[in-house]
Amino acid sequence: MSDLQQESASQPGLLADENKMQLSTEYIREIRILGVYPTAHDGYVMVRIKVPGGILGADKARGLSLIADRFSTGEIHITNRMSLQLHRVPQDDAMAVLEALDEIGMTTRGACGGAVRGIAVNTPFTPEAAHLRRFALRLHGFFAGNPRFEGLPK
Repeated sequence: MSDLQQESASQPGLLADENKMQLSTEYIREIRILGVYPTAHDGYVMVRIKVPGGILGADKARGLSLIADRFSTGEIHITNRMSLQLHRVPQDDAMAVLEALDEIGMTTRGACGGAVRGIAVNTPFTPEAAHLRRFALRLHGFFAGNPRFEGLPK
C-alpha cells in the first residue's frame, strides 16, 4: 500500500473507503494540473513535462536525462502533444522531481488535466520558422500557469 494510501483520512486529498484509503477526485485534479498523474502502479506516479514550443535544447535534455536516471526508469517518453513523460516515479519523489525540473528551467504545470497543453511548431525548414517558434513561445507563456486556462473541460 502506498504512503498516500496509508496516511490518515484527515490528510488532504484522502478518503477512507472501509479498509483502504483512496485519493479523492479533487486531490487527483489538483495534482494533475501540476503534471503529476496517479498510475495503476501502487506507490508510483507519472510526471508529464511541458516543452515550450516543442523546442528542447541540449542543456535541458541533459538535465532531464539526469532527472530520469535518478528518479525514474531512465527512459523519457514523448507524447503526441509534444510533452515528455517520466514513468514509475516513486510518489515520495514527486516533489523532488518538480523541484529538479524547475532548476533546469522546465515546468510540468498544466501538462495534465484541463489545461492548454503543448504548443509546438513543426515547420523547422521554412523561412518563417524562427518567427513561428517565437510566437509559439509567447503563446506558451500566456497559457502556462494561467488559472483562467487550467479548469477547462475535456
